[in-house]
Amino acid sequence: MLRAPPSPTAQMSGEALFVTKSLSRRFKASQPDALLDLSDEQLVQQCGSAREGDTRAFEELVRRYEARVRANCRYLSGSEEDSWDLAQEVLMRAYRAIGRFEQQALFRTWLWRVKANHCLNYLERRRVREREEIVSPPTPPPA
Repeated sequence: MLRAPPSPTAQMSGEALFVTKSLSRRFKASQPDALLDLSDEQLVQQCGSAREGDTRAFEELVRRYEARVRANCRYLSGSEEDSWDLAQEVLMRAYRAIGRFEQQALFRTWLWRVKANHCLNYLERRRVREREEIVSPPTPPPA
């Protein structure tokens, strides 16, 4: 089943819409230069202390890592179409969990672990689904 990259106008939660918009366009001029100069760890700290709805620091982290996350999701899934969904889901998971990030490792390492776990779970679900399709006999057409 072929799916186009996510549409930024799709009906979805605020978090999903935020990540979808970031995946479908680059934050060219919308990022203040001050954020560009900050390290990942400083941006993570800003994410934790930001007021609700202020996503600028996380948007900068997305801008830095979205292409690599999607490329690796494409490699792991073997599917260009699925890579868009997987990358969006990974970034949403990271956005929701960034408050629990303990900074015992680099942000990049933590994000890679989130991505790896999510992609492995996806591959396992896909493998089980494919196995069920092979094992299940086809249903006869209605008479």
